[in-house]
Amino acid sequence: MSRKHILLPYFLIFSTFFFFVAIAYLSEGNWGGADSMVHYRIARYAYKYPSLFLDLWGKPLFTILSSPFAQFGYTFMKLFNVLVAEITAILAWKVLKQLGWKYSEIAIPAVLFAPIFFVLIPSAMTELLFGLIVTLAIYFFFRGNYTLSAIVISFLPFARNEGFVIIPLFIVAFILKKEYKMLPFILTGFLFFSLLGWRHFGSFFWILGNNPYTGAAQIYGHGTLLHFVKRAPDIFGTPLVLLFLAGVFFAIKDLIKTRFRLTEGFFFALLVIGSSLVYFAAHSYVWWKGVGGSLGLTRVMAGIVPLFAITAGYAINSIPGKNWIKQAIAIVAIAAVIYVPFSRYKVPFEIDPSEKLLKETSLWVKKEGLDKRLVFYYDPVVCHYLGTNPFDTNKIREQIWNKEKPEEAVPVGAIVIWDAHFGPNEGQMPLERLLGNPAFKVVRHFQPAQEMTVLNGFKYEIYVFERI
Repeated sequence: MSRKHILLPYFLIFSTFFFFVAIAYLSEGNWGGADSMVHYRIARYAYKYPSLFLDLWGKPLFTILSSPFAQFGYTFMKLFNVLVAEITAILAWKVLKQLGWKYSEIAIPAVLFAPIFFVLIPSAMTELLFGLIVTLAIYFFFRGNYTLSAIVISFLPFARNEGFVIIPLFIVAFILKKEYKMLPFILTGFLFFSLLGWRHFGSFFWILGNNPYTGAAQIYGHGTLLHFVKRAPDIFGTPLVLLFLAGVFFAIKDLIKTRFRLTEGFFFALLVIGSSLVYFAAHSYVWWKGVGGSLGLTRVMAGIVPLFAITAGYAINSIPGKNWIKQAIAIVAIAAVIYVPFSRYKVPFEIDPSEKLLKETSLWVKKEGLDKRLVFYYDPVVCHYLGTNPFDTNKIREQIWNKEKPEEAVPVGAIVIWDAHFGPNEGQMPLERLLGNPAFKVVRHFQPAQEMTVLNGFKYEIYVFERI
């Protein structure tokens, strides 16, 4: 193996690290939107309000690990995800090396430059940590460190709730390996957080009774079963999709050839490809049925990008022919996966028109001194631009709790910042209920330069009301 070939993975790791640090610093916008800001504020204020560490919507494992970074601001929160992304890419590469396959370095760009992974790196979203946890568990499994593999995978649902659909595959793997002693370790994550929240919630089983996604189906609706299949080229990039499908083909071929014996290839198919397909199928199903709080967002698939990348490396190694042919395919594949996101997105990332209008609104509110009053808001981004502690209810509150008679819940002199996305949807506050209410006066109306529609077809606009 040439010296250049040995140095290539390290060049890819260090060059991409500095590249994404720069993008995180220079990008004002992010592809996580308001959700990214909420994850940031949970991590930012968790030390002041410890119960936030147990917030299931915020994802407890993500909050614990990211909170030290969040103390230094949103940019450092994005730097946390840069580190997560780079470590995940390294682990994907290491898994391929552990399995003894050549051209394993393809996993590094395949992880980092898959379009959906690429755009989420400079954000505070949880999908990347999910990808790291599942890849780390697979890495330990193939190293024979079954205890660590079981413990790591047990924390997956606390990085993202849907992690529970992957855990059964690891249980099957341990049983087939006759590593029965590993099964209790699968409960580690559940036991850890159950004990952590027992005193606060007054129940050991608090996790089971605190589903943060109830009632979301009425807001978000549902879509087609093949929604994510049709969007796969946009999510993963066509080169990675083709390599993944090739990997699935070769894996099935090898399973048939070995008559499904419990070889390393069998466990690769079970844990890497199997986890990818189960996760993909689960999200397709919940969006189709309109359950589980699914909005059909393509970003959820970032969690299995590392598994796609590992499968891509397996595919290249399985292609019949001479080594120079495989090497040529690997070079072309690396170039192709790196090219895809740059052909679709402008970097650094700019804020989208709706967030731009929210920024304009928030800065105007501050300029007029209205932020000194009690402020009610709907879009979580407002807190970010106002620079207000979102958990200080003496200064700011999220949504008006009395949806039928808002005047009864808002004191005289308070300000309400209503937006057409969160207001009528998550906030369940139709504009007419404020606009036609004599207890509220319009202080300012903001509209984007170009008309745009948001969730459920509402024309995007922002109203600032005063309770009179």
